Amino acid sequence: NHHCAVSFKILSSPECNIFANLSEEEFKEIRGDMIILILATDMARHAEILDNFKQKLDNFDYSSEDHLNTLKMILIKACDISNECRPIMVSEGWVECLMEEYFHQSDKEKKDSLPVAPFMDRERVTRPTAQIGFIKYVLLPLFEALGKLYPEVDEMARGSL
Repeated sequence: NHHCAVSFKILSSPECNIFANLSEEEFKEIRGDMIILILATDMARHAEILDNFKQKLDNFDYSSEDHLNTLKMILIKACDISNECRPIMVSEGWVECLMEEYFHQSDKEKKDSLPVAPFMDRERVTRPTAQIGFIKYVLLPLFEALGKLYPEVDEMARGSL
């Protein structure tokens, strides 16, 4: 929600409003898509979104707004989490940043006596185990499902992992 709010606050500034020449209806459609896509990157909804997509795969309907919105969410998720599919020189830097972000958050949660997600705890997680778990339980299932609709995506992802 924060990212949506900040995006629209920035866009409300005349010098940043790239949608100024759109009709109200066009802007409303784009705004709706932006909200759907930003919220789709929340990993708390990952399983829900992936399961919803998998249920539609056998009879995917490109004329259905619901099916297309689900596809858009899967595509933005694929973009959002695909760094492990990139060359090692690129992916390694992203892993470092992400691990440090997780560790920083878990350190703060410990300090505030809040529960800590096991995959974020620097005392329990190693980089290799975190990467293996992420690839096995998050990345591969998403790309396998997407590959059923677009086989070339599956080939590209598997070739990079």
